[in-house]
Amino acid sequence: MNNTPLYILPCDHRGSFAHDLLGKPYPVKGQDKQTLIACKEIVLDAILYTKNQYKGDAALATIIDEEFGTPVIRRAKKLSLPFALTTEGATHDVYHFLHGDSFGSAITKINPTFVKALIYYTPGNEKANKITRARLLKLSKFCTRESRDFMLEVLVGTMAESKKEEAIGSVIDELQAAGITPNIWKVEGLPTSIAWKRLAKHTSAAIIVLGRGESKKQVELWLRAAAKSGVVLGFAVGRTVFLKPLQNFLAGKLTRPQTVDAIAKNYLKEIKTWEKNR
Repeated sequence: MNNTPLYILPCDHRGSFAHDLLGKPYPVKGQDKQTLIACKEIVLDAILYTKNQYKGDAALATIIDEEFGTPVIRRAKKLSLPFALTTEGATHDVYHFLHGDSFGSAITKINPTFVKALIYYTPGNEKANKITRARLLKLSKFCTRESRDFMLEVLVGTMAESKKEEAIGSVIDELQAAGITPNIWKVEGLPTSIAWKRLAKHTSAAIIVLGRGESKKQVELWLRAAAKSGVVLGFAVGRTVFLKPLQNFLAGKLTRPQTVDAIAKNYLKEIKTWEKNR
């Protein structure tokens, strides 16, 4: 794991992807599934287009799932685009492996740049948290043993923004004390660069900020604060970048090339916001 800035356009959404684009509950099958697969390929094309436009020193990357993203995985590997593979099942009560005890062989077969896990970890919910810690420890040990970069996304639940920094820091401390050692923490936005500097004292691993489907205005505020801090490696912003263009595409308001261009413009805007404040 190096210190190259990391600008990620994630597209590993499943339940929210089906709901926000099709208005249907997850899981989906047949033509609906094919539609979502096609949408993820549009997002990949936007990443590749942005990569050709971008002249800076950062790495552009994606996060992708197997269910709707297998064609993206194949193309990303062929084109040497860094990608993180999501490992969690689509339900979020506690962390569970998408492939059960065979998670290691699945990761090895796909050979992603990063191994990513998403957890909903509410401080005080010890019954669920204990199960999640035990499973994450298996994944963390596997990644260490196999020399794979481990990205851990932590969502701490709904709470006042003033309490979020403390909650995220407590979760990082708790998981690290349990032997879980990600190379990258992917965490929710904080309002100031000072808050990021305090959070960074909890870990020696890299940190990136996520977007959580928030408005462009809110995400821009988070990106500015994180970039100015000097302690955050980059960002992973997905739905804020791609959702509206994809919705317009499916509604017949944009052609496929126009959709790629709209997503790429949104992505490049986030990159410029970050680099202006680095």
